[in-house]
Amino acid sequence: MEVHYSPRAEDHWLRELTDRWGVRLRLRTCRPVGAGAGRLLQIFEIATRPEEIGPIQRYLRSAPGVTDLYLAPVAPNRLFVRAVGPMPPACGRLFEVGGYCLSCRLVHPGPGERRGWSIAVPGASAVRTLSREEGAGRPTAIRPFAPSQGLTGRQLDALTAAHGLGYYGYPRRAGLADVARRLGIGRSAAAELLRRAEHKVVSEELDRSGPAPPPPSG
Repeated sequence: MEVHYSPRAEDHWLRELTDRWGVRLRLRTCRPVGAGAGRLLQIFEIATRPEEIGPIQRYLRSAPGVTDLYLAPVAPNRLFVRAVGPMPPACGRLFEVGGYCLSCRLVHPGPGERRGWSIAVPGASAVRTLSREEGAGRPTAIRPFAPSQGLTGRQLDALTAAHGLGYYGYPRRAGLADVARRLGIGRSAAAELLRRAEHKVVSEELDRSGPAPPPPSG
């Protein structure tokens, strides 16, 4: 089952990171580690403006409770992060019932998005258990789980950069070279990322809309 919550605000170093800088964050791994599962391993990529990479690294090195930190810049505007930190209670309960996150309750939403927590759980009993957990509250939506075929992290970064620069504006305010420079990659690589991302977005929208009506006869 796929379940959606509107969680209450809570203090966490990851939320501080995304609230302070408004970075685009793509979570790759999130799982409990250590005795008693009291610690949370998170591996993610950050996409932000190149001038913010240094301050973000300094913040992460001093974030409360964070240990086993590994940072690796992979592009002028992208940072790979591996960190172990305190386990939020609601996250710990989710792991206990055999579920996992589809979106992170601690991450600042992107432009036009609502803050929320989407999870996948094995059944209704898990939903009842989580709804009693402090901080989770009542679900705002429950539906059958369908694996996402959405954008990869790099494709989302490319679309976000292109949109922010005005690549899709009318009139167009930026070209492919500007997008490539923002992403720290070559023009051909940027073009391929955008092409694949656009194909997924268009295909998913057409699939949701259903088959096109047949052309008029005669």
